[in-house]
Amino acid sequence: MIYESRRYECYPGKLPALQVMMEKLALPTFEKYGMKFIGAWSAISGEQDGTLIYMLAFDSLDDRMRKWEQFHHDAWWNEQKKLTREKEGPLVARQTATFLQPAPYSPLK
Repeated sequence: MIYESRRYECYPGKLPALQVMMEKLALPTFEKYGMKFIGAWSAISGEQDGTLIYMLAFDSLDDRMRKWEQFHHDAWWNEQKKLTREKEGPLVARQTATFLQPAPYSPLK
């Protein structure tokens, strides 16, 4: 199992709109393609204010590539993303991803 940690640094004031987009649009699309959602977090203090971090689990890097490919080609997701951008404007200033492998003592394997 590998884990992908994704970090989205929002434009000022845009984190609430991104939270709605994740909950209402991205999560159902993740589920549709068998993307295992582990959790999501936002900072409550410090320099990370306005940042959303979430984690997904995949069987392998190939599994991850295949599922993200399906996700990015999903017509409903792309239409909803377009409508959100038209309504809210750009949400994310910077996005990064980190791939993680569990340590031998980790409860998540």
